[in-house]
Amino acid sequence: YISVVDSEKANVILSYWPDAFVVLVPNLGRDVAPFLSILPYVVEYDYEAVLKIHTKKSTHRQDGDLWRRYIFNQILPAGEVSTEILRKFRDDKSIGLIAPDGHLPTLEYFWGQNRPWLNRLARRYGLPQPTGKELFIAGTMFWFKPCALAPLVEDCIHCGDFWYDTQGNIDGSLAHAMERFFSILAEDHGYLTREVSALLGRETSFGSEQWSALLGVGERSEI
Repeated sequence: YISVVDSEKANVILSYWPDAFVVLVPNLGRDVAPFLSILPYVVEYDYEAVLKIHTKKSTHRQDGDLWRRYIFNQILPAGEVSTEILRKFRDDKSIGLIAPDGHLPTLEYFWGQNRPWLNRLARRYGLPQPTGKELFIAGTMFWFKPCALAPLVEDCIHCGDFWYDTQGNIDGSLAHAMERFFSILAEDHGYLTREVSALLGRETSFGSEQWSALLGVGERSEI
């Protein structure tokens, strides 16, 4: 399942993968709006696990390419580790999303300008207002069970809802709020979010208050 912004790119994709499911979307909402456009098709089938990835240019940062490669290596590692991730993710029915190591901080350090949007999303989906103690997957690349995000299909947010994101914001847009909302919604529906190492039972130096340097320092904020 691949999203592109025009038919020329769609034809390039299909020349490499003729059986790809290609969705044409407007250039809105960063990677989030296209993902939400594809999600109904994914939920329709009984997949045990789906991997959400995107190109993640992060051109406003000097380490954008490094960040992307780190995440790819974390959630889609070489060799048999990917198979082990899938097997354990499938077997543990309590886990709904898997994050890259060091990319699962608590929201209180990374509210940014996103609190108003998060409060609106919580009201829309009948959730309590976020307190800041919730975990979120920074970078919006993760493994997920479609059932964990099914409420986003039952009450759709459409590409047109991301009109605000056309301003090129690097924070404070609906897309940035959705990045922080995925795991909140999944947890409310009974699914945990875990890092790759936690899933595999391995030691890690990261935690909800000690994350990868790629996320920056963070700025703790109380409500």
